[in-house]
Order: sequence, then structure tokens, then C-alpha cells
Amino acid sequence: MNYTKPENLLTPVRAIRAKCLDCCSGQAKEIKLCPVHACALHPYRMGRRPRQEDWENPPPRYEAPKHLPVWDHKQGRIISPEERREQSLPTKIR
Repeated sequence: MNYTKPENLLTPVRAIRAKCLDCCSGQAKEIKLCPVHACALHPYRMGRRPRQEDWENPPPRYEAPKHLPVWDHKQGRIISPEERREQSLPTKIR
């Protein structure tokens, strides 16, 4: 029978850390500098359970710079920077 040794088993937090290492091409320093705050694993990336304060005050989500086009999932197309500026302008109230 093929039994798995307990020392070879990964805890969920260590498995997340291993995934983050894989995502950062094995560069441990890059895990700490990870800019993908929208990732569900981001709070666990350092191999520890996050503190309660970290959950109450999450980092801001990434927003694309205004001069770049973005993909609009609702419309299923790319929106140009000009269209983004027009959408962000308030409309006149009559």
C-alpha cells in the first residue's frame, strides 16, 4: 500500500503558499510584493492566517489606468479610454 507520510502533507495555508510561489515563478520576494489584491488567496500569501484587522480593512482593488482600454464583461467588448472618460462624466440633471 502507498501511504502518504504526514510530513509530506500540506496544510491548507501551506498549500496556498505553494500556489503563490508557483504564481510568482518560485520567487519568494515577489509573493510579499504581490500586486494582485483582487486574488482570493492574497491575505494568505505569506503562509499565515490573516489577522482580524486585515479583514476589516482590505487593500483597495486594482483599477486599470484611465489611459488604457479595458474589457467590459457586461457588454462583451473592449472600451476605449475615450469611452471610459465619457462614462465617468456626470450627466446633466434637467
